[in-house]
Amino acid sequence: MCKIVIQWGIPVKISSLIISILCASAFNSMAFQVKNNIDYLFNLSLEELLKVKVTGSTLTPKELKIVPSAVTMFTHQEINNLGLDTLDELMNLVPGFQSYRSSISSIDYPFSSRGRRIGNPGSEILILVDGTRLAEPRTSGSILIVPKYPLVQIERVEFIRGPGSAVYGSNAMMGVINIITRSNVNEMNVSYGFFNRRKGHLLTSKKIGGVTVDFFGYIDMDEGDNYRVEDTFSVNRIGTEDPRDLANLNMKLQWQDTFLNLQHSQYKVEDFYSFDNLSNGFNEESARLTIFSLKQDFDWRAIESYIRLDYARSRFTTSQQLSAPGTFAAISSPASDDALFGIADFNDNTETRILWNNDWGIKPQSSLQFGIELRHIHIPESFFENNFDVGDLTSGIIPIRYYGSLLATTLIQAASKRDIVGLYGQYQHQLFENTHLTLGLRHDDFSSIGSQLSPRFGFSAQSNFTRAFKRWTGTTPHQYRGRSQ
Repeated sequence: MCKIVIQWGIPVKISSLIISILCASAFNSMAFQVKNNIDYLFNLSLEELLKVKVTGSTLTPKELKIVPSAVTMFTHQEINNLGLDTLDELMNLVPGFQSYRSSISSIDYPFSSRGRRIGNPGSEILILVDGTRLAEPRTSGSILIVPKYPLVQIERVEFIRGPGSAVYGSNAMMGVINIITRSNVNEMNVSYGFFNRRKGHLLTSKKIGGVTVDFFGYIDMDEGDNYRVEDTFSVNRIGTEDPRDLANLNMKLQWQDTFLNLQHSQYKVEDFYSFDNLSNGFNEESARLTIFSLKQDFDWRAIESYIRLDYARSRFTTSQQLSAPGTFAAISSPASDDALFGIADFNDNTETRILWNNDWGIKPQSSLQFGIELRHIHIPESFFENNFDVGDLTSGIIPIRYYGSLLATTLIQAASKRDIVGLYGQYQHQLFENTHLTLGLRHDDFSSIGSQLSPRFGFSAQSNFTRAFKRWTGTTPHQYRGRSQ
């Protein structure tokens, strides 16, 4: 990969807004000073490293050695030294986590914990970015909507193994990935490499009056490799490519105890495999996710509290060739030798989330966290655009109607609404100098589905600075899971 720091020569194919902001900021700032707030970690002893704070396990900053979870943490400097680009690559270095490429699309990199899924997207691992759920409202998962999260944006990431539903509710059954993004950094990088890959990012921080603004912009585009593979619809071998365009934006504003955040991710891929089938010139997949978040901190008496309001909107579109030419010639009306083509567009899926969290320091040795979370998910109707009526095909209706062009005739997703109400409480107590107890309980009520009770028990004891014993129990669907460390 060759780095270019003078010219920003990137075709405007995706996210022109991000590119414009990147270019404007780059040429307005002639000199950047990189601020690294985590260099001190590399000067710490092993004993001091164990005192580094982890926030994702208990909703409070706790030392790594006493949190009631198995946690693997990476800092920005460690990630930078590894030379990795995206979260799915880093995940394969974490015990208990796996990521792999799938033939669903050229951008699909599903991940799992403990090998629970191989190749299929799941939503049982919750990803948090600065406290906001990074998830598509339609599936409540992040794999399909943000498949390649850029590591250059991350200040610190915590991989928490085991069930986290007692703290976070749904989608945390197998683990939590807690991401804290970088702030107070001025940095720019542009690079060019093989496959005509063009990649660039910009981080900049400014103080305007009493408001602190942090901006991150990222683009990554390449034309892909050239493949010579067997055609899925014939015995011939054909050439194909896997071009991809990705873009990310994150803007954070802080004024006193008020925080405003905008996150946007999008991608587009063409050709290559789509659901195991090749179709050059037609196969295409694109997605975008936009999240607005408003957080207000406040204290009342001895309780530290915050209220968070999140709003997410997503769109996912996939175009596929589903059959070879001539497959339905004898059973279609009017008869046609065309292949079956289809486009699925899942548009304007939204989720609104309100969270009220409280941290009560009862005594120096004990604290209580409690709160309520309300989520409303709205999923509109979605239709499949097809040239042969897929509804006739799946229902066994012969002859199958042939339209000659792509028409949205087949309902593939009915309109629906879901409401989730979660109540949780967690008690933490230091029994002795190196012994800690964590007790938690969460109740979630899902509209039209039912309710789920998720208890938590955690115990940790440290014999010396190199050895610690941990025991915790949480819940996953239909069973309890325990683990010792």
